[in-house]
Amino acid sequence: MAEVLVSVFTQSDEDEILELSIDPEIQNKVCRSIAPSIHGYEEEKEAISLLLFSGVRKELPDGTRRRGNINIALIGDPGVAKSQLVGCSADISPRGIFTSGKTVSSAGLTAAVVKDPLSSGWTLEGGAAVMASGGVLAIDEIGQAREEEKSALHEVMEQGRISISKAGIVATLRADCSVLAAGNPKDGYFDRYEPIPKQVGIPPALWSRFDLIFIIFDEPNPNYDAAISDHILRNHYLGGMIQNREHSNNSEILEKVIKQELQGIEAPIPKEMLKKYISYARTRVFPVSTDEAMEHIKEFYISIRKMKLNQNSPVPITVRSLEAAQRLAEASARMRLSNKITKQDAEFATKLIFRSLRDVGLDENGILDANLLNGQQSLNQRDKIRWIKGYLKEDRTEKDILDLMEVSHKVKKEQTQGLIKKLIEKNEIGLDPRGYLKVIR
Repeated sequence: MAEVLVSVFTQSDEDEILELSIDPEIQNKVCRSIAPSIHGYEEEKEAISLLLFSGVRKELPDGTRRRGNINIALIGDPGVAKSQLVGCSADISPRGIFTSGKTVSSAGLTAAVVKDPLSSGWTLEGGAAVMASGGVLAIDEIGQAREEEKSALHEVMEQGRISISKAGIVATLRADCSVLAAGNPKDGYFDRYEPIPKQVGIPPALWSRFDLIFIIFDEPNPNYDAAISDHILRNHYLGGMIQNREHSNNSEILEKVIKQELQGIEAPIPKEMLKKYISYARTRVFPVSTDEAMEHIKEFYISIRKMKLNQNSPVPITVRSLEAAQRLAEASARMRLSNKITKQDAEFATKLIFRSLRDVGLDENGILDANLLNGQQSLNQRDKIRWIKGYLKEDRTEKDILDLMEVSHKVKKEQTQGLIKKLIEKNEIGLDPRGYLKVIR
């Protein structure tokens, strides 16, 4: 099924697009053309570039559909440029809609049934996801959206459509768009004893529909802090020079000085040309996997699954990660306007999958746990809570529990202390008048 995008290109456009595609650095140039004013985030920008090009939507002979859209979440501390990345990506997409979870309504995300002032009847009005069909729906502050708004995204992200049954109107609208979302922890910081989706405000069912999730922490690093300071101040310096030259009566800023400064932050591919390139790839290129690509993705999936240590260990990843790797590899081939998905495309995809797994799927002991990928509590942490509550069947103080957990299960005292504190906050355990911990529920 072809993408719903304008696919009319002049001969000049097509010549320039094809010339770009044979550049061996095309993928690198596309990534560097995404928010060039934002320093760093190379892997996040690589992932966003694949989201813009998308995988291939397929309909199998038995009628089963496989989505091609790639969904990505950027989760992190406030002030790490997530919103800017999301906004820039919507701006680059040939069909991009930017919205905020703070202000959007359920109808605004999906569709609304509105009163027709002329006929006094009801009409159906498409929302943001419908308008973004064939492109990108960018949602900032996704955790701030109401629960019904988040529920409305399930069908969009998995099926690429919206089913409406309101005011006697029953309809299905196409909403075949990728979702790029940004979110912050609700308390302003991350709590290592709570699942990340709960802290951000994303339900587990919605969390599991993201192909890639990146966690971005704002941690002090002298070298990185110096580099980002230079980059931001250089942007302000350049912007100030442009304003001075354009609006000051006696500006001494020379055009050649501005052009020289632009070389450091200018996108390798101009925005309008990049839009055309993406549109061309999505409407004209439908790559097919080579044996080498399929073998690499299969081996990656099996090797990660083998990390399950024993019967009681968590499952590292599920088949959803396998399908995500395929979509990402298809998008990588599209970026080169190639009809073949090579092993290099598959390696590009699995590199990003592994980064996302590392960000989201590692438990406290550094073991991959699919429960975390699905937005749930890690198996390791469930076991610790079960052990703590089991010990509380007898009269025990907090110190007793700390000693027992350390001796019997090799759990560090600070970890046990953190869990006990969290269980008390959630009213699952409490102190009795004698100073003993007791299970409440």
